[in-house]
Amino acid sequence: MNVFSQFAAGYFADVAAAVTVAAAAWIARRRGGGGGGPGQDASL
Repeated sequence: MNVFSQFAAGYFADVAAAVTVAAAAWIARRRGGGGGGPGQDASL
C-alpha cells in the first residue's frame, strides 16, 4: 500500500502541475490575446 500511495502522490502532483501550467497559459492567452484567432481557445 505504501508503494501505491507514493505512486498516487507523484501522479497527483504531476497532474496538478500540468493543470496549473495549462490554466495559467490559458488565462494569459485570454487576457493578452483578446481573441486573436478562431482556433485560439479551441483547447478549452
